[in-house]
Amino acid sequence: MKVTGAYDVESLRTAEYPTWKGDAAFLNAASFGPMPERSRVAIEWLNQAQTDAFAASTYDQHEGLRLSRASIAKLIGTDSAHIALTPNTNVGINIGADLALQRARKNPRGPRVIVVSEREFPANVYPWLALEQHGFTVEFISANEHGHPHEDAIIERISAGDVAVDVLAAGCQKWLCSPWGTGFAYLSDEMLEMQPTLPGWLSFPSSEDYTQPTRYGTDMAVQQPLIDWADTRAGVEISSSLEDEHRSGIVCALREGSIRLSPHFSSTIAEMERVVGVLDEVVPS
Repeated sequence: MKVTGAYDVESLRTAEYPTWKGDAAFLNAASFGPMPERSRVAIEWLNQAQTDAFAASTYDQHEGLRLSRASIAKLIGTDSAHIALTPNTNVGINIGADLALQRARKNPRGPRVIVVSEREFPANVYPWLALEQHGFTVEFISANEHGHPHEDAIIERISAGDVAVDVLAAGCQKWLCSPWGTGFAYLSDEMLEMQPTLPGWLSFPSSEDYTQPTRYGTDMAVQQPLIDWADTRAGVEISSSLEDEHRSGIVCALREGSIRLSPHFSSTIAEMERVVGVLDEVVPS
């Protein structure tokens, strides 16, 4: 099923989420996006293939990585050479922090101030705080009363000319509805010229040729370090009561004292109207 432009939500849910039954409404895509049926089938096929020693030995493990990088590159408007596959956002940001440290070492008189929005998610804070031991300063820009970043203040603070995107990091388990443990990082041309402190062996072109695995290449066309960092992603606290007689059937999340509703492409208008009905019952007018 290919979704382009306007689409029939019910048909999509029937095809991609056949287990969704009853009146429950999932509005928590900002925590994780339920994996569609096509992805489940693909993973099941791969797991089944790995149980057959003879079939698995002929499977091109690099092809899936190449296709993933190509799809991500198309999504954000770049090419595959600028995409590194990571297990989560945190690893991608750590790549950026490592490259910022390398840049600072090449230019000791360059800027060493990291600007971060107050109340930012920990995955985008701890890697920068770790740079303070190397002479960096982390400056927090106050958030507004709703906890949203003051974007104008951030832009004003960093604007000393043209500002380019050197590293962009994202996890794929939320809005992209991918499995846990999937993410990516975009790296600019300048960043690709640097050598990561903790390179993964799959980052080197020679690694694709298993007949010559010890032909150590140093030209990193694609930086794909496999760094085993702990995911600091906080747990999700469901705000709905779990008692049967009080359950609304609406899945959302409590964040910083607020109820976060995050509908996605699979949500319906009827479900949102039901949310309004539940809020009418519990919030005084």
